[in-house]
Amino acid sequence: MPVLAEQPRRNPFQYVEPPPVNVEVERRPLRPPVTAPEVAAPQAPAPEAGAAPPQPPRFPYHLIGLFGRVDNPIAAFVADDRVITVQLGDTIDGEFVIRRIGIEGVEIGFVHHPSTQRVQLDGWL
Repeated sequence: MPVLAEQPRRNPFQYVEPPPVNVEVERRPLRPPVTAPEVAAPQAPAPEAGAAPPQPPRFPYHLIGLFGRVDNPIAAFVADDRVITVQLGDTIDGEFVIRRIGIEGVEIGFVHHPSTQRVQLDGWL
C-alpha cells in the first residue's frame, strides 16, 4: 500500500486578523435645522372700529407623512383625492406657505395673514 504525504490541515483557531488600517474620518458639527426665510407680511388696512379682525383661511389638508433628508425635508398632504408634496418655502393653493418642517409636524403660514398654524401627523388615514 502506498504511503500518502501528509496534507496540511486548516485550523480555524489559528486565524489572525490583519493589522487595522489607519483611516482618517472627517467629523463635522451637525447643521442647525433649516427654517424658511422670514417674509414680511403685507400690511392690511386698519380694521374699522367694532369690526372683527379677519380670520385666516381654513387649511383643508391633512399631513400624511414627512420624509427626505434632515437638511431638506419634504411633507406630504392630502385633501379629498389630491396628494401634494411640498418643501420649505413652497406655497399651496396660493394661500398657504410652508414656514417650518419639523419631526412631527409642519408650521403653515398664510399669504394674507400674519398668523401661523401647526399641522401634526394625525393618523388621518
